[in-house]
Amino acid sequence: MNTNTCSYPPVVCEEYLDRLAVFQPQADAEVQIWMEVHELVQRILAQLDGLVKISVPDLRVQVARTRGRHFHLFTYRTFLRADRPEIDPVIVGLTFVRGGDENREAVAIEADVSGEQAGDRIAVTARREVPPVREELVRAARELATELSGYAPLIAEALLDTSRAT
Repeated sequence: MNTNTCSYPPVVCEEYLDRLAVFQPQADAEVQIWMEVHELVQRILAQLDGLVKISVPDLRVQVARTRGRHFHLFTYRTFLRADRPEIDPVIVGLTFVRGGDENREAVAIEADVSGEQAGDRIAVTARREVPPVREELVRAARELATELSGYAPLIAEALLDTSRAT
């Protein structure tokens, strides 16, 4: 039995290193800002729960957030009918992405109400671009979430529409 082991020097390979970029940690301050924005948006959107429940008694609401390589934050609520799960749930949320071609430093905010499976647009707000500054992000998030919180009748109508069954 041979107990000798061979050691080989490491091979430098820089190909595909860019794929590891998604694992770079966010700075603590950035994480805190996005957490604050998420919590603010959800406090405002929570007003929808009771208003929609008036028309849809068997309402279930799920709160979530996510982030990805191409967006800073997607914070949303999913409205579902417990008694009619075949009816497409409604998503109400805000997405924070990098700004457009003219201002890549800005943060663009998209807010809408749409079907979860079908993707049908029930209500859409105007896209906004703000500087990547905490106060500006919070102000715009508050304004857009407040605008979305006025769409309770449209959310209820969509959840009661049996033609939206999947």
